[in-house]
Amino acid sequence: MPSLPSHEQQYTSNEAFYRTLNDIESEQYDWFIIIHFYTILHYADAFCAKNNNGHIKFGNHKEREQHLRSLVDRKHYMMYLQLKEVSRLVRYDAKYIGNQARNHWLNAYKELYQPLRSFFTNSLS
Repeated sequence: MPSLPSHEQQYTSNEAFYRTLNDIESEQYDWFIIIHFYTILHYADAFCAKNNNGHIKFGNHKEREQHLRSLVDRKHYMMYLQLKEVSRLVRYDAKYIGNQARNHWLNAYKELYQPLRSFFTNSLS
């Protein structure tokens, strides 16, 4: 079972990685959003592990979502699902969308990422 420290190491590693990618937000916004979603995913896994004696393992996203839903308030749960959906959309549809949609997805990401990061950071400390 992945442990709390392994999830903490992964979200820390993801954050270090995207800090090195100076202009990726404007050039490769799809990867920028995807990296941030997977960082939040590891924050969520760390949070779930912390609330499960330090260990947790999910077979898929659905299992993770069900467990997370039982632990967090509705607002943060819905934000997590929205960020997941934004990540999915840009992962598969980024090459088909124009600047207006690109700006929409970047704004959506910005409204979701930092509040989720703050929530999980505060919950893990």
